[in-house]
Amino acid sequence: MINKIADPQGKKIKEVSFKKIFTKEELIYLPRKDKSWWNPERVFWKDYSDVFDTLRGYIQQDRSEIYENTFYDFFMSLGIIDKPWMNKFINVLDELKIKNDLNLYKKISPQVYKKIADSVEEDNNTNHLAKPEKHDKFYRNYLNGVYFNARCIRAKYTS
Repeated sequence: MINKIADPQGKKIKEVSFKKIFTKEELIYLPRKDKSWWNPERVFWKDYSDVFDTLRGYIQQDRSEIYENTFYDFFMSLGIIDKPWMNKFINVLDELKIKNDLNLYKKISPQVYKKIADSVEEDNNTNHLAKPEKHDKFYRNYLNGVYFNARCIRAKYTS
């Protein structure tokens, strides 16, 4: 989404990607106590708080939407997606590793690994990945390693 705007002095016209601006400045507002302003890449239209807890933002909260459906296309153009792709799950695991908070990891990682395992099982059954351009051999091998770890962790927490 590109639009032209004038600079503050009005001398030049600049082409600006609104997606870049919204991402850089965290301009998605979600009325929450812990965090109100979000990067669109960390927001989902649907509520996945049962998986990601407060690590991500959700336009649908408590079975109601903060914004009307008429804004759906606009939010999608900014990079918000309905539901997480495989890379979003992996990004959360990387984020948990960086935070180095064992309690947060224990709270969130079992749900994330379960979703990864479910997604890989679905991929094995349907022969496609959540993001089609990720069909290369390296990515599949990486996912199989993640799937193995997910099965081990799920077994640990469910037994």
